Amino acid sequence: MNILAAILNWINTQLGSQIPLLPLKWRDLIDVALILVAVRYIYTFFVGTRTQLLLRGLAIFFAVWGLAVSLQLTGLSLLFRVLADVGLIAIVVLFQSELREALERIGRSGLFVNAPELRAETLDEIVEAVESMASRRVGALIVIEQRTGLGDYAERGTILDAKVTSDLLRTIFYPGTR
Repeated sequence: MNILAAILNWINTQLGSQIPLLPLKWRDLIDVALILVAVRYIYTFFVGTRTQLLLRGLAIFFAVWGLAVSLQLTGLSLLFRVLADVGLIAIVVLFQSELREALERIGRSGLFVNAPELRAETLDEIVEAVESMASRRVGALIVIEQRTGLGDYAERGTILDAKVTSDLLRTIFYPGTR
């Protein structure tokens, strides 16, 4: 606990004692843990979308700004403060469609819903459909989402509320289907 107290004292001196950090109470630890959980869920909510890049950029921006303030770089700190004021309005204007989509996704599914995993039976259906189409020399581009999100592409397509079956895939990729 001595190391934690030393770190908190250093942070307290950097902030000019604006925020009392000592003594550390159990409620403070719960508060920090809840903030970390919220940040994690917000980040996983935006993984695979263009907004993820925006969040990374903002994290870097605020980290450099915090470094400039802690090193007492007055000019750079002022520049970041002005950019933050203008940037907030610019972000809302430039990313209004992404913000709208994010709020819609929250309203539809909530923050704590994870994407379903690919089950063995679904994979078997895909393999059966691909073998059937290959024997008839029918081409198909089937993409399975893994680490890189495909949300931006999926939003532009047609939503099918259907179970993945080999018949469905053969019908979708049948050359005469429009």
